[in-house]
Formats: sequence, C-alpha cells, structure tokens
Amino acid sequence: ETVAVEAIPHVRESVKEALGKQLKDLLLAVYKNNQTDGQFSTDAKSVGRRSLKNLALTYLMSGQAAEIIQLCLKQYQSADNMTDELSALSCLVNSGCEERIEALQLFYQKWQNDPLVMNLWLSVQAASKFTDLAEIKKLMDHPAFDYNNPNKLRALIATFCSANHINFHVSTGEGYQFLADQVLTLNHTNPQIAARILTPFTKWRRYDSRRQDQLKSQIERILDSKDLSRNVFEIVSKTLA
Repeated sequence: ETVAVEAIPHVRESVKEALGKQLKDLLLAVYKNNQTDGQFSTDAKSVGRRSLKNLALTYLMSGQAAEIIQLCLKQYQSADNMTDELSALSCLVNSGCEERIEALQLFYQKWQNDPLVMNLWLSVQAASKFTDLAEIKKLMDHPAFDYNNPNKLRALIATFCSANHINFHVSTGEGYQFLADQVLTLNHTNPQIAARILTPFTKWRRYDSRRQDQLKSQIERILDSKDLSRNVFEIVSKTLA
C-alpha cells in the first residue's frame, strides 16, 4: 500500500543484474542471432528482431561486464537506425560507465540540429538513475533545452519527475520543491503544460509519512499561490480533497 521508494528500484536493478550475469551466454546468443544485415527495414519481423536484440542488450549491460560495455559501444557507433543507436545510448547512460559521457557528447554533436531527436537525448538523461536534480538544472541551461518549448519541457522536466523515481523522490524533498517551482512558473506562461506535469503530485498519499508531508506542503504552496490558472487549480484542489 505504501510505495517503497528506495527499495523498489534497488530490487529491480538487482534482479536485472543477476539475470544479466547468470544468463549471459543465452542473452549473448539472442543478441547475436537477432542482428539484422542489409538495408534497414520496418517490416514486423525486422522490428521484432531489433526489439528482442536490444532487450537482451539491456539485461547484459546490467551485469556491468567490460566486454559487454564495449559491445554496446560498438552498436552505438555503428548503428544505422535510431532504434539501435538510442537503445545503445540508453544502456550506456544507465550503466554509469565512463563511456556514457563521450556517447552523450557524440550524440549531441551528430543530432543537435534535429529538435525531435534532441528531445530523446534529453529524455534518456532525465530518466537515468545517474541524473540527479543538479544535472537536470544543468541541462535546463543547455542549448538543446528551451523552456518555452512544450516538447522540451515534457522531455526533460516531466520525464525526470515521472520516471526518475530515485532522484525525484530524494529524501530531502528537493525534487518536490523543484516540480512546484516549475508548475508556478508555467502557470503563467503555459498553464496546460503546468497542469500536465502535476501528475506526480496527485499520488502523494501513496508514499511514506515523511514524503506525504513534503508533497502535501508543495501542493498547498501551489494552491495558496495567486492567480492560478483553471487547469492547475482544478487538479491541485482535487488532489487535496
């Protein structure tokens, strides 16, 4: 009934790591047997093979073996399609390996002029357990981010607050304050987005008592603010009802 914020991600990662290590040979075989040769195709069989291959890679990378990191890096560098390239980048970013920094830089240099791909670049980082609030604030100053662009806001801020459970729910409550700050700012510039990113606050009763108090405090702070848009007011008021 109460979400175990620290325990759930820890257990999930531990299981993935155990599977990645104990089933390494099988997963490697699945990965190699589902490589596609020739021209990129979007037919069902090719899509399925890429999906299975990249799922196997995700579990393999959880084992943190040096040779697997190199395998992932090779896929990233040689990928001829966004699915394989982004999957490899995501694996590298979530592994915490040193190669992740260079991979992120190379991806940015390659795709910086494509706004839609840059949204993916932001999302991959926002969801990573290695991206804390300080890193999110740095990314908000990055040329790839634009506070006036709804897609950028969803890619970075909404993804961090809804998918990065470890760092958003940090015990200090800083993540909650950060989200409330963004809601209050966007309330005047883009109330629709402000209302959408409120979703993590609507589940405040599911957490432990300390986090409930922290979440409720930020929700009340928003509600006490002047000139709330109808969109934001409706959600916040119902959340506390």
